[in-house]
Amino acid sequence: AVVPLHPRRRRWRTAGLRIAAAVVILGVGIGAGRWTAMSSMAPTEHYAHLNQAQDVQRVTDTMPDGHIATLTWSEDMSMTALSLPSEMMDAAAGGGLQVWLRKGDAVSSLGLYDPASGTGFTFLDLMPEPGEQVFITQEPAGGSEQPTGEVLVAFDVNADGTTTRHSPSAPETGGADA
Repeated sequence: AVVPLHPRRRRWRTAGLRIAAAVVILGVGIGAGRWTAMSSMAPTEHYAHLNQAQDVQRVTDTMPDGHIATLTWSEDMSMTALSLPSEMMDAAAGGGLQVWLRKGDAVSSLGLYDPASGTGFTFLDLMPEPGEQVFITQEPAGGSEQPTGEVLVAFDVNADGTTTRHSPSAPETGGADA
């Protein structure tokens, strides 16, 4: 025996499924939008927390043109950030600013300086240690395997845990390491 389906029931089911699908899509859209907004705020919030850490250490460098570069880190938070003036990014047009780590005679790239969405800072995968030097050079777009450009900013981490500006115009000197 064939049981006829009533057209009204089919319409209600179809309408109900459409409404349910719309609710799911709307919910997913709102969730994704909230997640995107929260994830875009996360770096700024992390940077603010880093600057308020109990053990925060930082060094600033006033460059010859008056602009300031800052290296900030906290061992407790396991975070390090670098902020450079936007004018440096403008000056690097057509190339890139690459961050380097010098530890003894070894030099390794920490990546290109690219502050996310105009935040003015970038996080580094680094916890500065005594005897290390963090420095920035201007390199071709996409970066280089080894530094090829002039050192624009350089910070030496001292044995006592402080960091001092290392003049990029001064010749490299060998010397006593602690």
